Amino acid sequence: LNEVSTGYYSAAYSIFMGAIFIPLAMIKVFFPNFISLFQHNKKAAFELLNKYSTYFIIYSLVIGLIFYFFSKFIILLIFGDDFNSSIEVLQLLSFALFAIVLNRLYNYVLIALKQDKYYFYITLIGTLFNVTLNFFLIPFYGIVSAALATFITELVVLLLAFIKINRIKKNMFLGYNVYNK
Repeated sequence: LNEVSTGYYSAAYSIFMGAIFIPLAMIKVFFPNFISLFQHNKKAAFELLNKYSTYFIIYSLVIGLIFYFFSKFIILLIFGDDFNSSIEVLQLLSFALFAIVLNRLYNYVLIALKQDKYYFYITLIGTLFNVTLNFFLIPFYGIVSAALATFITELVVLLLAFIKINRIKKNMFLGYNVYNK
């Protein structure tokens, strides 16, 4: 990518990242409540997780649809006509919003469940996956492939975190010691 393409991608990505601030603020409220509940009532803690997951899915679908259908208006309003190339990037990133928002929530849950090592591994896998996708796709498809790589990477990390959390939850309610797994 050249500097101009990087600028187009950065413009769309900065709008995309701006949409994550509200869920991040909610996670700051969620985290201590989850830990407190988890110590006394594990079932209630996971119910809280389900509640926040539902809120985040609804939020990201609404904002994602707004970004997708109004990306041209948003980009041109904020950055002007010179940033037309950012429109398609924002549209692609709009699909990744639910994954990145849920990933932030699940990251905190993994840390609360003392799964720091697993969190490190899935973050490393995500990083390597993203770098590899970008390395092979960007030369052929440009900035659009960078947005696609972000979306795919976030999905992979989300899936890994979701599987781990659900295994922990299942084992916990079956009476296994989840911290040794």
